[in-house]
Amino acid sequence: MFINEHLALTRVDSELSEKIDDKIMSANIIFIPAYVNENQTEYGISASGVIFQKEGNTYYILTANHTLEATKGATYYILDYTQKAPNEEFPGYGLTEYFKKLPTARIEYQNDDYDIAILSFESEADLTPLEIATENAQSGDRIAVISSPEGYGRNRITYGKVLKNSNVQVEGAKREVFSHTAFIYDGSSGSVVLNEDMKIVGINIASSEFPLFGKFRNSIAVPAERLRDIVKEITYSEE
Repeated sequence: MFINEHLALTRVDSELSEKIDDKIMSANIIFIPAYVNENQTEYGISASGVIFQKEGNTYYILTANHTLEATKGATYYILDYTQKAPNEEFPGYGLTEYFKKLPTARIEYQNDDYDIAILSFESEADLTPLEIATENAQSGDRIAVISSPEGYGRNRITYGKVLKNSNVQVEGAKREVFSHTAFIYDGSSGSVVLNEDMKIVGINIASSEFPLFGKFRNSIAVPAERLRDIVKEITYSEE
């Protein structure tokens, strides 16, 4: 069990690694929820997401819906891959002032059945949307995950293979998902799964652990074909 988690954290796929350049990295963001309680602002654990579309200066992000359901009423601040989170590099002034300089996200769409949400934000930064694959990943396919797992660093890249496609019960709902061996953890929810062509083949929504030991077993993601169906359903909120 411990070996499985270690391998999931440390394995490297050299061929995929060479393809993950700054453009690929720029599609990956985190968002941090902020709440105002009695004139005091509190910040929650970040979640991951990936940019899949751009219209002018507006970017659209795929992420996991449960990260929003757990933080209802929050303001979501967006950090792109170049921006340091406050716990990584204190900006030299108050957190409130730091976050005021960041773009905020708007919820465009939520799908409870597949635990997928779409956010938008405006930025003049040059970020690269990634294409959603036209076909689902298959058992044995090599994949990479880019996420920001709590305690394991920002923009952490982990590698693995697809285990299988299946229909499972996740939080009471039956969903078409696939499992894979790349490591994810708290903070990785909503992160991207990339195939060998650097296209989006999945969005991570959960992970499983070995009973008793609490160590990583595998990850669960929503497949590309379902993501494409979801994107087709969207009517973006009007200005």
